[in-house]
Amino acid sequence: MNFRITLFCLLICFTSQALALDEDGKKAPDFSLPTLDGETFRLSEQLGKGPVLLNFWATWCGPCLREMKKLKKVYQRHQDKGLQIVSISIDDQKTVSQVRGIVKSRRFPFTVLLDMNHEAKRLFQVANPPYTILLDKDGTIIYMHEGYREGDVISLEEKIISLMENKSE
Repeated sequence: MNFRITLFCLLICFTSQALALDEDGKKAPDFSLPTLDGETFRLSEQLGKGPVLLNFWATWCGPCLREMKKLKKVYQRHQDKGLQIVSISIDDQKTVSQVRGIVKSRRFPFTVLLDMNHEAKRLFQVANPPYTILLDKDGTIIYMHEGYREGDVISLEEKIISLMENKSE
């Protein structure tokens, strides 16, 4: 019985990830959310400069924070070449007050958005954080990934470098 339950859970996990990956090659839906500074961020206004990495996370998600630490290094290496990382907190009313402290103490240099009503999360059909979406400069979805394992950011950085090398196309 436990084997069947485990198999079923694995099937659900792989199916949901495969469905998300089917979105590759489509245009990302436009959205606007508040930043930590109270400004309004609109995705469509950020396109055209270089790759945009959307990273959905939450303060209570340990893998999210480990991934963001690695993304910070990627951002520092490539921000001058046009890379934008947009960190989207999906914390709700209970935990959103912790976002600013975490961002400040860990010195995350990228744009941080607050998605307390899960508007962007629904648009991109994000089930669980961390969830990473890489867009080219035109807003086309190049890569989507749920979860975080050591080494994920290495292959992601390779995709980012490839996009920046081909940005004139």
